[in-house]
Amino acid sequence: MKSICKFNCNENDSFDNITFANASVSHHDLPEVLNNFFISATAYIPPVDNDRLTALRRSLGPVNDAYIVDELDVYYVLDSLKTNKSTGPDCISNRILRNLADVLAAPICAIINSSIREGIIPEYWKLPE
Repeated sequence: MKSICKFNCNENDSFDNITFANASVSHHDLPEVLNNFFISATAYIPPVDNDRLTALRRSLGPVNDAYIVDELDVYYVLDSLKTNKSTGPDCISNRILRNLADVLAAPICAIINSSIREGIIPEYWKLPE
């Protein structure tokens, strides 16, 4: 991850002193912790019945482009996060999200657009701030 973000391994950076769920996370475990978190955000959603989904999509027609999120917009939001702010309920540092904006923009955009197209908003996203 450090090489992706072009960090110098000899200096302190945003990957030092990371905690998740009140436990310290090592540099080697960070990718797995992030992956598990993103998986858990949608773990409660039951598998999709493809026949039912296909019938529903045919009845609704295409999603208006005005509702689809652009990958570049996601990148700009991630890249402009204030790194001195505390983490949100996801416990992911804004510094990590900002430093990995170029890597995370595409998958986050795909998740958002998939949610919009399928009409399923994860409960976790509905939490009040």
